[in-house]
Amino acid sequence: MAAKDYVAAQDPVDPGVLILSRFAVAADQLRDALIVNPFDRDEIAEAMHAGLVMPLGERQERWGAAARASATTRRYAFTPCFWHTWRSRRLGRSHAGCARCHSLLRPVLVGRPRSARMPTEHQQPRGELSLRTVAMPADTNPAGDIFGGWIMSLMDLAAGVAAGTLARGRVATAAVSNLSFIQPVKVGDVVCVYTEIVRTGRSSITLAVETWVLRRGQGDRTRVTAAEFVLVAVDETGRPRALP
Repeated sequence: MAAKDYVAAQDPVDPGVLILSRFAVAADQLRDALIVNPFDRDEIAEAMHAGLVMPLGERQERWGAAARASATTRRYAFTPCFWHTWRSRRLGRSHAGCARCHSLLRPVLVGRPRSARMPTEHQQPRGELSLRTVAMPADTNPAGDIFGGWIMSLMDLAAGVAAGTLARGRVATAAVSNLSFIQPVKVGDVVCVYTEIVRTGRSSITLAVETWVLRRGQGDRTRVTAAEFVLVAVDETGRPRALP
């Protein structure tokens, strides 16, 4: 029921894209999901890329079809709250307004990002230096620290440089996971982004990307962000191609 949980929890105005294993029971019902072979990393990466670039109208159409296939458009149907109500009735207990369930439901629906799990600390950067720059005042947020989106854009650039070298051509970012903002970046810090290729598929390249800084260009290096990027080699038309 996890797939139907996902469908029920989506915002109809701006829904996400459901990717299902072809071996999942729900794959026979939710045919408007992106169906993949769970043992084919390239197919998964291509589906993730397709989901990221999918137009809003198509996402809404796919969600509507999935909601109808689930025989419900109620927001909380097929969620933990729904199943608790059903189980309570089966046990002959009152549901007491479901206050406790609703207090637990929000983190379930919103989801705790994997980035909340801080990576293991290490003292030296891993991989190769792919990008180096200086944090400037123009990139600060209202609190005076460097904007996290700017740091992430540097990581994306560095991952693209490393993946493009391996792919010998154009690449596109398909997914970012385990993104952790560990320490703030200050104006004047020397920002260094390191990349390490973790694995490759037919067309996909997975990299571990870390950002380290030298405070005001001096002292010991400090790790400030870490993430895993998946990039796909694409041809001139933007379609996935095999790695050389």
